[in-house]
Amino acid sequence: MAPAPPIAPVPPIPQDASPADVAQRVADAAAAAAAAADALAAQTVDTAVRTFAHYLALFRVRGPTRLVLSNCPSVSDGTLVALLAQSRDLVSLRIDQCPRLSCAALAPLASHCPILKSLTLTKWAGMFHLDLGLPLLETFTVHRSATTEKDHLALRCPNLVHLNIDGVAMRDWMLHQILAQSGACLESLDISCRSRLLRFSPNCFRVVPEHCPKLKVFGLRFAAISDSALAMLVRGCSSTLRSLSLVQVEGIMDGAIEALAGCSRLDTLCLIDCGMLSVYSEQALLLLLKNCVALKRLVLSGNSSMSDAVLDAIASGPLINTLQELCLYMFDRLTDDGLDRFSSALARSASLRNVEFKWSLGSRHQRFPHFSSNYFPLLSF
Repeated sequence: MAPAPPIAPVPPIPQDASPADVAQRVADAAAAAAAAADALAAQTVDTAVRTFAHYLALFRVRGPTRLVLSNCPSVSDGTLVALLAQSRDLVSLRIDQCPRLSCAALAPLASHCPILKSLTLTKWAGMFHLDLGLPLLETFTVHRSATTEKDHLALRCPNLVHLNIDGVAMRDWMLHQILAQSGACLESLDISCRSRLLRFSPNCFRVVPEHCPKLKVFGLRFAAISDSALAMLVRGCSSTLRSLSLVQVEGIMDGAIEALAGCSRLDTLCLIDCGMLSVYSEQALLLLLKNCVALKRLVLSGNSSMSDAVLDAIASGPLINTLQELCLYMFDRLTDDGLDRFSSALARSASLRNVEFKWSLGSRHQRFPHFSSNYFPLLSF
């Protein structure tokens, strides 16, 4: 690593220099000193980590069981590999915002850390090409801010329970391979990509029920999916599915919503900004509200075609005593009468404590003096 730049001495200030010139010279010197101090501190972190690895190797001391590297811009691949080589007892590894690290540093994980159970990579920069074969890994999370067409992820982790992928350019074949090799114990699957819309083929998610028989939680964000594929996924996992979260997902229609009505154990449903990109009807949603009596959390937004019937279905059915949280956004067809009926039902509810509405029609809020002019905030009874 290059040595830290020396701190340049402050040049003599002429006696006839103006106060502004003096202030500028002092500011420049302070900035140079701060830059040199930052560079020295960064080198110190990398050196400290490498020294610790050498200490473990030299004295044959047991390595760490948990390791967190956060905001360490100087730590390099070689330094991390040296530390992992002395960490055979490592069970948890978290790397957050370390821009010099690449996937090459993680290649020897299987041999160096054979009992690793949790791996988290956040704000991972650069090309992403990772092939993990960790037999005991239970949780894998990766968050990236940008994707590339050359992204590649392969997981051979038969005991994987939780999988969260954000910012990787997932493709059908890649997802199928991951689920085939690591889906037997999978209970939660979350796929997201903020930098680009993920487009999956109509057959992509049809394999989920076959490869993931224990799936309880499924999340998909910023993607396009076939309604029939989502309906098949939901039907295939109806006996185990507890939570479904879809955010800005194209392609959701009545088939998927009606399939959700068969998930008797569903306790969390989030459909956020899917109405603008998809077409599902109020009738399908009413069927879901009638059948999914175990719901505890319901978040709906972006479908402006919904009316008072949604509130009436909640207020007059078993959900009024099972729901704990309700958030409705952009339901601008709600009427004063419908809100009055729902308000009366809330007073009788034994469980519903958190209610939030957001919409654009401020004229109706004046009937509820505790609400602001732009949205209904959290209500506590």
